[in-house]
Amino acid sequence: MGQRYTIPFKDFRNNSYEVRIYIDGYSGTVSELRGAPSAFVVTGDDEGFIYQPVRTSTATINILDKNLLLDLFSVNSQYASVKLYKNGVLTWTGYITPEQFTQPYLPTIDNISVDCVSAIATLENIKYEQQTESGFITAMELLRYLISSAHGGYESVYIPYVYASSSAAYSSGENVLDKLRFAEENFTSDELMLDEVLTYLMQFFSWTLYDYEGSLYIIDADYSGQYRKYNEALTSYTMVSVNDATLQDIGFAGSDNTIDVLPGYNKVTVKAVNDVFEDLMVNEDYDSLEWAGGSSYSDKDKYDIKRFLKPKEWKMYYYDQNRHETILSTNINDNIFGAVLMKEALFTGGGDPPGDYNWADSIQMRSATVDGVMVFDEYQKETLPAFTMRGPNAVWKDGAIGISGSMRFPSDSRMNYIYDGDMNISANIPYACSLKIGDKYWNGSGWQSSFVRFEIVFETDNIKNWANVKSTKTPDMPYSGLSGHIITLPSDVPIIGELEFTMYCRRQRVAQEVGFIAYGAILKDFRFEYKKKDGIIDEGEDGDRLYENVVNDKFMSELDEVEFGISSYNADGASYSKALLGNDFLTDNLYSAIEDKLVRPEEAFIRRVINRYKAIQIKLTQVIKNDGSIHPFTRLYDKSAVNKRFMLLSGVWDYERNNIQLSMVENG
Repeated sequence: MGQRYTIPFKDFRNNSYEVRIYIDGYSGTVSELRGAPSAFVVTGDDEGFIYQPVRTSTATINILDKNLLLDLFSVNSQYASVKLYKNGVLTWTGYITPEQFTQPYLPTIDNISVDCVSAIATLENIKYEQQTESGFITAMELLRYLISSAHGGYESVYIPYVYASSSAAYSSGENVLDKLRFAEENFTSDELMLDEVLTYLMQFFSWTLYDYEGSLYIIDADYSGQYRKYNEALTSYTMVSVNDATLQDIGFAGSDNTIDVLPGYNKVTVKAVNDVFEDLMVNEDYDSLEWAGGSSYSDKDKYDIKRFLKPKEWKMYYYDQNRHETILSTNINDNIFGAVLMKEALFTGGGDPPGDYNWADSIQMRSATVDGVMVFDEYQKETLPAFTMRGPNAVWKDGAIGISGSMRFPSDSRMNYIYDGDMNISANIPYACSLKIGDKYWNGSGWQSSFVRFEIVFETDNIKNWANVKSTKTPDMPYSGLSGHIITLPSDVPIIGELEFTMYCRRQRVAQEVGFIAYGAILKDFRFEYKKKDGIIDEGEDGDRLYENVVNDKFMSELDEVEFGISSYNADGASYSKALLGNDFLTDNLYSAIEDKLVRPEEAFIRRVINRYKAIQIKLTQVIKNDGSIHPFTRLYDKSAVNKRFMLLSGVWDYERNNIQLSMVENG
C-alpha cells in the first residue's frame, strides 16, 4: 500500500496527531487534507455483557474539502488503510468502510465524514483457509493467522497468563496455546469467516479481545495477574502487570455522566457444539461428473447400459495389460483394467428400452482381458490399488465405522450382466483393503503404526446374484443400528488425522472347481457409516452437549444460551470440534490460575458468570480526560463509589477534544 493522504491536527493539550490514509496499489505524492472539528472520533462496542468474546471499534474521519475523494472507496474491505498516530505512536488502525457517503454536489468546501472500521473487524469478510498440511492447528498458530489476516500493523498483542496443562507447567511458564490444537475442518467444513473463528477461540477461554490504542488486548475479566505483551507476530514477549487508575486523578472533561444497573443471572446454559461429519467419506456427485464413454448391450428383453465417468473426488487407478498404471484416456470402454466410475442401468421388458433409466451409481473393476487372461495376481501376493476414498480430518474415539455394499461378478467378457447364465453356487469372496487414519492402520482387529491390509468379504448364496458385505458385528458391540463390516475406534487414546480407504484389485477365479471365471466385479451402494458408542447422552440437538447449572432459587433469571464452537471432549465420539491437549482430547484437565485447579472450559465459564452476575452489576459512563493511563485491563476506581472497582467496557474517544466518554462495568 502507498500513502495517499495525511490529516494532521492537534488536541487541546497540544499533542500532535496525524491520520495517514493508504491506498492499495497507490504510488505517488502524499496530499494533505484539512481536518474538520472532531477530526477523528473512535466508538467502541458498548455491549453490556462482560464476557463478550470480541469488542471491535469504528472510527469517523471528519474532513473539510471540496473534492469528492472518490479514490477512498472500494468494494474491498481492506482497500484503504487508516492509521492514527499520536506523537508518532500508533493509536488506532483500521480501514475505510466500503460504502458511499453524501455531501452537497457543489465546488465548495464542505464537511465530509468518512466511516472506518477497526482492522480486526474486517475479518468478517475473509473466509477461513486451511493453514497446516496436517489439518490441525495450535491455538497460537490460529491466533497468529487471525491477527496477520487483519493486516492491522498492531503495536502489541496482550495475552493473559491464565491457563496451562498443569499447575507445575503453569509455574514453569508453559505457553499452553502451543499445546492446544484444533481440527481445521471445524472451520472449513462450514466455510466459517475469520471473525467467527476468532469468536470461537475467545469464547473457549472466556476471554474478550479489544482493539485499543493501536494494539490488541485479550482480556480475562476475572484475572488480575500478569499479561504477556507480544509483538504482532507473536514471536517474543515481555511480562506486564495490570495498573490502577482513579477517575478523579485523571480529571473529568464533561458532565454527561450516567449510572446503569445491569441485570443479574442465576441460570446459565452452554451448548458445546459436537461438529460431526455429515458424510463419512467425501462423496462423488455422479450426476455432475463428466462422461468418458460407455457401452450398451441387449438380448431380447434384457438391457445393460453403462456410462463411464471421470472422477473428481476419488482416486481411480487404471492399468495396462502389464499391470503398469496408465493415464485415463478420453474415452473409456469395458476393457479398462483397474477401477472405473460408472452409472449402470439394468432392466428387462419388451419393446424399446425406457428413456428414463434407473441408474445405479457403481464402480467397475476389471481383472481379466476379453479372452480370459488374468491381469492381476492373487491379492495375497502382488496387490495393486483399485480405488481410494478419503474422509474427514478429525479426532476419532468411542465409536465404530460400518462398511456396507454389494458386488456382483460378471462371467461375460464384456463385464455384462445379461449374458451370465445360471450358476447356483454360494460363495464368500474376500477383497483386500486398507484403512488409514492419520498414521494408524486397521489390521482387522485393532490399530497399528505400520501399513497393513485387511479383508472385506462379500457373501452370496448364488454367485450370479449380488453379494453383500459380510457382517462382522457381534452381539456385544455397543453400536445400535450399525451394520456391515465393523471397524472399532479406540476407547482410550484417540486417533488423529484424515480417514483414507483403499480397495485393491484381485484376480477373479470364483468357484474355479466348476469352471466359473469372473472377469472382474461391479460394486454398488458402497457406504461408510459412523456410530458413537451406545449410552452416550448428549442432551442437545445433533449430538451437541449441554452444560448448565442447577438453580435452587424460587425465581430464575436466565442468560441467553452461549455456544462453544470449540469445546472439550466428554465421551462425544469422533468429532472435529473438540480441542486436543497434546495427543489426547482436552476434557476437564485444563489448569486455570484463577481457580487454581483443573477445569472444563464450559463449566468454568458457567461458574464465572454465576459468581459475577449473582448480584446486580453497576455500569458507569463518565466523560474524562484522555491521558493515556487507561487500558482494557486497568483497575478503575471512582472515589464516589466506595468499595467498588471497575474495568473498561467501551467508550467514545474524541482525540481532538482530548476526552473519553468512558463506559465502565463493576469488576470485583
